[in-house]
Amino acid sequence: MISKNKKINSFVEYTKSETKKANIKCVLANVKYLVIKEEGYVRCNGYFDEKNMLLKCAINKPITEWLPIFVHEFSHFEQWRGQCETWKKCFFAGEDKTSEIIEWVKGKEVKKGLLKKYYKALKYLELDCEKRTVKNIRKFELPIDLDDYARKANAYVLFHDYIYFYRKWYKVGRVPYDNKNIIATMPNKIVPKGRVATKKQLELYDKFCS
Repeated sequence: MISKNKKINSFVEYTKSETKKANIKCVLANVKYLVIKEEGYVRCNGYFDEKNMLLKCAINKPITEWLPIFVHEFSHFEQWRGQCETWKKCFFAGEDKTSEIIEWVKGKEVKKGLLKKYYKALKYLELDCEKRTVKNIRKFELPIDLDDYARKANAYVLFHDYIYFYRKWYKVGRVPYDNKNIIATMPNKIVPKGRVATKKQLELYDKFCS
């Protein structure tokens, strides 16, 4: 049993059941963070990897920290399972826009037209995922504050604008959705598709994440 909260346990069991049907391994790891070797040993809190058929989340931390991430990664699983348009635009013909953006940040040159295409594909993938996550929080009546979640989700979605304009990723331990100064500038509803980070938000990302 993961929690004393029945609804959390029910959601975890549901996730395990749904991923198993799709031959995806679901792992709740008793560690503070995960390391993705394929992406240069980058640290993260959770991920869904369709290539290695794995959904994994680090849970050696307060449940208020790992549960929203777990729901978010399950929502990525749903995108993949349903082969929604945002997923297909980010992963098709052997191309992985996420990896392309990471490699570009590291120094690989990418044509301007392709770069903008990759950035938008990745940003809209995450935006769609956040919308699905909010729906799942409501559907399963999970004890997650939706206003707080939306602000943090927006901090992550709009961070992709910072990546594109500044060619930087956040450093370990400096994720945008954990910074109170950044979160305070975010609306309490998931931003619409055309929303771009403001000048002030870009400056805050540069100050607190890089």
